[in-house]
Amino acid sequence: MSEEKRSQPGSLYLEVGKNITRYRKELSLSQTELAPKIGISQTHLASIELGVRRISLEDLYKVARFFKISIADLLPSEVSSKKPGPRPKLAVAYEKLTGLSEKEQNAVMVMIDSLAAANQSS
Repeated sequence: MSEEKRSQPGSLYLEVGKNITRYRKELSLSQTELAPKIGISQTHLASIELGVRRISLEDLYKVARFFKISIADLLPSEVSSKKPGPRPKLAVAYEKLTGLSEKEQNAVMVMIDSLAAANQSS
């Protein structure tokens, strides 16, 4: 980590806040919708996302658990050496897919393969 990054008191918290915002938006959730799901107020969540307020380890754990990711996924890449897990939308889609019959799963895979092939030829 560069000396400049280390000297900025809130830079780690700012990056964590940005990551929380990114995961929240991937699920199309507002702060007002997410905050009660993790047991904090909307204003507290807003302050965390802006990096103005430091997130507690307990709240960081609650956020990661809600998004079904590891805490490391919320940390800046230079702090976390772990490769990020699946995005929240993909995790939700995977759960839905596993609930389908094998025939339905195959139909979904045909659509995905078709879309991927069309995207590659563009």
